[in-house]
Amino acid sequence: MFRNNQAGDELVVFNGISGIDGSYPFPRMTVADLAARGRGERQDGRFLEKLQNWIRDRIRPSRETRDGFLPPNLGDVGWGAIFPRAGDPKIRAALRPLLDWRKGQAAHLDEGRYRELWGEDGYSRGESMRDFLLRHGAEFGAVDPRRMPYYLLLVGGPDEIPFSFQYDLDVRYAVGRLDFDSPSEYAVYAESVVAAEKAWNGSPSTAERRMSFFCPNKPDKASRRMRNELVGGLISRFDAAPLRGWSPQALLDDDATREGLCDLLGGDGTPDFLFTACHGLVFRGDSRQREKQGALLCQTDAPSLDASVSAEEISDQASVHGLIAFHFACFGAGTPELDLNEGGDRKAIREAEKPFTARLPQRLLAHPNGGALAVIGHVSRAWTFSFSGFGKNPQINTFEDVIRRILRGERVGQALELFNLSFAEKAAHLMTLQELEEIAPSNGQRQGQFAVAYCVAKDARNYVVLGDPAVRLEPSQPAVATPI
Repeated sequence: MFRNNQAGDELVVFNGISGIDGSYPFPRMTVADLAARGRGERQDGRFLEKLQNWIRDRIRPSRETRDGFLPPNLGDVGWGAIFPRAGDPKIRAALRPLLDWRKGQAAHLDEGRYRELWGEDGYSRGESMRDFLLRHGAEFGAVDPRRMPYYLLLVGGPDEIPFSFQYDLDVRYAVGRLDFDSPSEYAVYAESVVAAEKAWNGSPSTAERRMSFFCPNKPDKASRRMRNELVGGLISRFDAAPLRGWSPQALLDDDATREGLCDLLGGDGTPDFLFTACHGLVFRGDSRQREKQGALLCQTDAPSLDASVSAEEISDQASVHGLIAFHFACFGAGTPELDLNEGGDRKAIREAEKPFTARLPQRLLAHPNGGALAVIGHVSRAWTFSFSGFGKNPQINTFEDVIRRILRGERVGQALELFNLSFAEKAAHLMTLQELEEIAPSNGQRQGQFAVAYCVAKDARNYVVLGDPAVRLEPSQPAVATPI
């Protein structure tokens, strides 16, 4: 977000709250400084180089597949699991219920549409997305499921299969990740998905379904924007054009308490779909980082662990089976090893000793009472640039459309393609500004445009699915929107 000041000297205030002392853990910078980073004058120039490659070789007007294959149909587009080359065979065995279930769905036309990429066929440390696909005979362009399935599940942590590989692969494929500490947790998730899908077996539900929004309203600009522009805007749109079969509810402002969020994550108030927007706690350099980073900060007068929800707050008695959650929060899905958005001395800041997946979604997906189906979240910082432009109206169409697709019963990985299209749009605009050299140090307005385009492009790229990308909610009947 921007604080009014002289053009080019406006301050960018990043989202995220320190769980250690309640401060803002990220240094503020001017629009001009952020624009300079985006132009490649600092460490993150590599990001622009990647954008050029993505736009030239990979971005398409829509995520198409060859010969009219239909993404909802696993028999058409296929499903596969990618393991690290040195993966633990116990993990593969633990996932067997899910693997066999997907094989029965995806191998309808031919065996090649179901793949378990394991051992020598698995992911090799340091391998790029391009090299991986070429090694398996997959071409660039529209997805061809006869060469590589459209739905791909990465099995392992980001230290084994990097977040960057997931971002790159997700440009054209529907990608999710499973990352747990023990084979037993993989088994819980696998059995949970199979049980949920067998229970409804593709038949639309006639029962009313529940969707919930959760958003505190703290006295900082990031919180106010999340509350008023993002969540407030989404609620208004769903009120104006409700989705039949779905009953919306919201815990906002003073009602968005820790107790209220725990009720939504396993209590009597647990919905079928949950959208949260709040600060994620940050524990850089602290011994609690691995367990607490990305914890969701609830309504409170002063930031405190006592007002946050982490994995530890989800009790063994909670019931989250069948839930799909979307957490808009810093580090809500995971933490990279390096933060390339800091380091004024041209050096990246070490965010963690090694990259890791957030504990809260891990707990939800592998809950002993039955796991959630999927958690959508953000790796690294989530910026308000995701939904608000520089002095413009809120930009929430992508969030709304993703949610509507999920509620209609689309597979999660397919629904999230809209964030990739948003990334493509913003990346193309960013590269246009770069190539035409439309940014001048004396032109604050253009610097602002470049800074926003840079932030939005990076932010859109970092949304990931944790869980099987082919999961979906049981469709309601009828699953159509009321005309606006």
